[in-house]
Amino acid sequence: MQGMSGLTGAEFVRRNIKRLLEHWGAFTVTLSVIGAGIGVLTLYVFTSAIGRVDLFMMAIDAKSALAVWVLIVVLIGAFYLASLSMTTWFYGMAVSLFENIPDKLGMVALWLLLPIWVGFGAFIMLVFYGSNYFRVDVSLVLVCVVTASVYGLLFLGKGFRKLFRDSSAGMSRAKRFFALAFQCFIVCFTVVLSAIPASIILKSYVGEDGSDAVGFVAVLTFFTLALSLVPAFVFYASKGEAYMRAIYGSIVALLLLSLFFLFSRGAMSTVTYAAARSLQVKQDVPARFVLADDVSLSDFDNLQWRTRLHGSKRVEVQGFSLFSFGDVLLLCPGDYINLGLHDLSKFSMNCFLTQNSKVVRMPQRPSYGSGRVAVSDSWEEYASDLVNKASILFLIRRSDSCRGDSLDSGLKLLTNISCGGHL
Repeated sequence: MQGMSGLTGAEFVRRNIKRLLEHWGAFTVTLSVIGAGIGVLTLYVFTSAIGRVDLFMMAIDAKSALAVWVLIVVLIGAFYLASLSMTTWFYGMAVSLFENIPDKLGMVALWLLLPIWVGFGAFIMLVFYGSNYFRVDVSLVLVCVVTASVYGLLFLGKGFRKLFRDSSAGMSRAKRFFALAFQCFIVCFTVVLSAIPASIILKSYVGEDGSDAVGFVAVLTFFTLALSLVPAFVFYASKGEAYMRAIYGSIVALLLLSLFFLFSRGAMSTVTYAAARSLQVKQDVPARFVLADDVSLSDFDNLQWRTRLHGSKRVEVQGFSLFSFGDVLLLCPGDYINLGLHDLSKFSMNCFLTQNSKVVRMPQRPSYGSGRVAVSDSWEEYASDLVNKASILFLIRRSDSCRGDSLDSGLKLLTNISCGGHL
C-alpha cells in the first residue's frame, strides 16, 4: 500500500482499474481458480452434510453445473454477511454521530463498545435463560434499559464527557439533549437488531440438541455479535483516506465471516443446503420416477417407495431427488422429504443412486395421505423469525411441553413454532 496514502478515492479507483486491465489475463485465471476452489469445497460440504461423500467425485465433473453452483453459493454467502453485519452498520452510525470531532472517532468507537457489548450480554441471557421469568415485551424493555444505563454511565468518565462536549460544541441545550437522546437510541437499536444475526446463528446449528448445545450456541452467539462490531471499529480507528479504511474494514469482515463458517457448526452446510434447494439439486416436492431397464420391482420395498410397473415395463417409484448434479442422481423415498438437514445423513444410505440420463420424471399424482418418518426436532425450529415482532424482532415463546428437558426453556423466546411444528 506504500505510495497510495496521498491518493484521493477517484485516483485510487482509476489507478487500480488501469492495473486490472493491464493484468486482465492473470486476474481472470486467479478468479477462476478461486471460484473452482469454492465450488469444490462447498460441494464436498453438502455431500458430507447429507452423508453421501461418495457422490462428490462423481459430481465435480459437471463443470457447467459447478459454475452455477458457485454463483448461488456466493450470493447466499453475501446474504449471510449482510445479515450478520446489521449491527456493524448501526454501530458505525452511532459513532458517526460524533462527526464534529473526526480526529477522535477512534476513541468514540472504543467507548461505545462497552454499552453495546453489555447489551448483547443481556440479550443473550434473556433469550437463552430468562424466558420463564419475563414476557417478550418486558425482555425487550430490560435489554434497552440495561444498554441505556451503561451508555449513561459512560458520562461518569472524563474522557467520554469531553468527547461529547467537543462534539456538541456550539449547540443549544435543547439540541444537545436531542443529540444525546438520539445517540442513546441508536446504541439501543443496535442491540435490538442483534436478533437478526442471532436468528441466522440458530438456524445454522445442525448438531444434537442438549444442555451443552445451549451453552455452546449462547457463547457462539455472543462472540459473533461482539466481533461483528470489529469491522466498523477498524474503519474508525485506522488512519488514512476513507477508501483505504473501508478496504481494511471489508478485509476484517471477510475474515470474521470465514471464522464464523469455521466455528459455527453447520453454517457452511446450511449455506450449501439453501443453494441446493434454490437450484433444485435437492427437491422439496415428491415426484414419480421411471427407472432404467436393469432395475426390478424386487429391488425396492413397495411400502416405502410405492412401486408399480409402468406401461413401458419399467419400474416406477415415488420419491424425490436429494442430490441431482450433472448426471448424478440420488433418489430417496417420499417419506424422507421433511427430514431436517442434521437428520438426512442418518437415512441417505437408504436412497437409490442412479443417473439422470437413465430416469424419466413423471408428473405427480394426487396423494390421499402417506406415512412419514418420525423426525427429531431440528435447531431450525428454534431459530425464530426474529423479525416478526414489530418488524424488527421475532422473540416469541413456546410451551414447555414442546420439548424435553434437553433444552433450556429460554429458547422459547426464539421460536414461533407450535408443539406440532407449525407456524
